[in-house]
Amino acid sequence: MLDDYGPYRFRPIADSDAAFVRRLFRATLRSQMPFDQTGLGADEIDALIDQQLVAQTEHYSSNYPHAEISIVEHADGPVARLIIIEFDDEVRLGDLMVVAGHRRHGLCSYVMDRYVELGLATRRPTRLHVEKENTALGLYRRKHFEVVEDLASHWLMEYRPGGAS
Repeated sequence: MLDDYGPYRFRPIADSDAAFVRRLFRATLRSQMPFDQTGLGADEIDALIDQQLVAQTEHYSSNYPHAEISIVEHADGPVARLIIIEFDDEVRLGDLMVVAGHRRHGLCSYVMDRYVELGLATRRPTRLHVEKENTALGLYRRKHFEVVEDLASHWLMEYRPGGAS
């Protein structure tokens, strides 16, 4: 678990966080995906996004039961969900979703820096998967993550010290 960062506190996810995670997941996917081009109604889009959340949750719990899933809190309440997976041979930033009002406040940079430090200290690469259209790509590149594999709709990126900034 990460140490506090300014006004942000990290804690393990709890069952009581389900409604927050659902709202966050819906808001994040709605902002990243071209749902307006699908012809689906709002209820249909919500149902589709909810199915994606269920699939993601099942994927992580089935394949990575040791994943560290955290909620980031602020005085406003919960503002982010973080998933980190430590393998013997890598540190994986599984997912980081932040409510819009708390983006660009340094939280993502803090998280990335701490896990890069962990990877370096334990001699493991730090990696993440990212959709090719994700607006966070600029941050990842500034943090010296480089594409190491093209996975069709996603890229596998890895921290490369001294890489392109």
